[in-house]
Amino acid sequence: MQGRESDTFMLNCVFKTKKPRAAQKPAGPLWARDCFDRHFSVRENTERSLGIELILGAGFGISKVQRNIARARAAGYVSAPSARICGPARAGFWRDCPCYSFGLIRPRTSRQMDIQVLPAHFTLAQFRRAAPLNETNIWEFLFDRNSARIGVKRRDTAVENLEKIFVATFRLANTVGFPVMTLRDLCRETGLSMGGLYAYIENKDQLAAMIEDLVRHVTQMLPAWFAHITQPAAQIESIVRANIFLAEMFQPWLYFVFLESRTLQPAQRDDAKAAELFIQSHLTTLFSHAGEFDDGTAALLAAHCMSLVQDWHLKRWKFRAANVRVDAFADSVIDLLRSRLAAAGGRLKE
Repeated sequence: MQGRESDTFMLNCVFKTKKPRAAQKPAGPLWARDCFDRHFSVRENTERSLGIELILGAGFGISKVQRNIARARAAGYVSAPSARICGPARAGFWRDCPCYSFGLIRPRTSRQMDIQVLPAHFTLAQFRRAAPLNETNIWEFLFDRNSARIGVKRRDTAVENLEKIFVATFRLANTVGFPVMTLRDLCRETGLSMGGLYAYIENKDQLAAMIEDLVRHVTQMLPAWFAHITQPAAQIESIVRANIFLAEMFQPWLYFVFLESRTLQPAQRDDAKAAELFIQSHLTTLFSHAGEFDDGTAALLAAHCMSLVQDWHLKRWKFRAANVRVDAFADSVIDLLRSRLAAAGGRLKE
């Protein structure tokens, strides 16, 4: 965001309306906001991709605008670099149109991506409450991450339709197969027209790329979430446990990437592999510090952890038949790691 704010936020403008003077007071602000939305739609897209929230306002009377700004700043917003209260035009027809505008921004990425403090032995319910992403808000995150390519500007509508599109994609991929699935199949499942669907995706390659991008981004956040844990063994437990819980929460996404990776473009396929190796490499380093392991043994232990996580989201039918819940599965995996570390002079935190 640094170095680009002044180019992105050109918010100070005077809203002008040709409404009759008698109708200005009730109709002016709404008309002005509509004018602002249309004029700054491109900049709003850029704003979303930079990970910040933007609010715009317009109104009659400087005191009312100042109160609105004060309330927004109390909620954590700050003035955009080039935004200021704009007085009414003073010449010609517009001198009788006292409409003021303002724009404010609030950084969003750090607020959304920080995880709350968790106990060492946290459960799925605790992780779901503490994690910045879950099954409910993932659609908003998907919209924010891809807003530059999505043609729909109304956030609520776009988020709702994205959920329909991706849920239908996962369902069709599991029944007819993603390579065979067509966009017309997707329209029939979602109830969207072809034109409506094209407002979100251009083709199946883009759809698969959005799924891979989200999985990779969420997976690579894991080490940062638990970087505050100083003991390597305790950090291993938290990362592995959280990885299992992510596999439970986002099972359709991970299942799709694993099975349909061959449909990705070569560069995206390499990114998907690199994301898994990123976590595995981080665990390898932690195992090296947590016990007396050589590099080869540490790497194998990290690979075993990744295989166990995959076993949960790829073969859930097996655990469902045995009535094994995700918390019990995570505890069992951690017990295995504790036994192996104890034999090598390391210890996972109780």
